[in-house]
Amino acid sequence: MSPVLFNILLEVAIALAMEENEIGATISGNLIANLRFADDICLVATSNDDLQQLQMQYTQQAAGLV
Repeated sequence: MSPVLFNILLEVAIALAMEENEIGATISGNLIANLRFADDICLVATSNDDLQQLQMQYTQQAAGLV
């Protein structure tokens, strides 16, 4: 898959997973739920349970797009 298509698919999957999501860490008033660089993704949450829920939401959204 080309890098452009990969990034488009990833952006859509993350946007859908974050639609009704309030999980993440608040930094300077902004909710941060993930950090991305190239093909690496770091999920951010304040508890293990929130992190697991975030991972499940991303996985479900990504599986629905493929």
